[in-house]
Amino acid sequence: MCIEVIYPIRYIINPEGKLIDIVLTKKTEDIVSELDSIKNFFPDQYSSDYIEKMKGIVREPEIVSQKFKNTLFNFFIFGKFYRIPLGNWTSSDVYYDFYPWIFDAQPIRFEIQNTLLAKDILDDERVRIQQKGISSDNRNLEGLYFTDFRFDEMTDIGKESIDCEHFAEYFFNRENLSVYKIEAGFQYFGHENIQREDFLLERITDNYYI
Repeated sequence: MCIEVIYPIRYIINPEGKLIDIVLTKKTEDIVSELDSIKNFFPDQYSSDYIEKMKGIVREPEIVSQKFKNTLFNFFIFGKFYRIPLGNWTSSDVYYDFYPWIFDAQPIRFEIQNTLLAKDILDDERVRIQQKGISSDNRNLEGLYFTDFRFDEMTDIGKESIDCEHFAEYFFNRENLSVYKIEAGFQYFGHENIQREDFLLERITDNYYI
């Protein structure tokens, strides 16, 4: 309900397709008022504290931009993937990028390679590119939750470094190469269990404007 109150938001993008900023489209005081009204449905202290936290976020434009930039949606839509060429026409060179798969933690650095999949006779209108990544981050899981514990390229990956995998398939319209669906998955291999997360983004209409 809080997100429904805050949306819609505006994405500001440069000519190269890089995300520059994210801003609210409603007046701050209107959003705060609507958030307060949600308390009528959830009178418990936990919900009240959460709503107060959301109110604090929308009052600070820099925090709004930071919070919304650090989402899987933005990394899948504006990530390095679109700027990496397929070196031999089917596979890209290995490169590195970050994805925020773990909620409320810093994005994880992955070693990634993209592969153009063979044409599907049953689905001639679509192009599929597969993306596979393995963790290449020297931080451990706990360190990802501390904003001052940044990735350091000079630090070696040790035994306690996070162990995880990233997988995604991007589906494009063959005629205009626009993205119409992204399916992705993440697995974290902990000491005692495996944590899995899934992501699906799909265009529901072709009636959009540029």
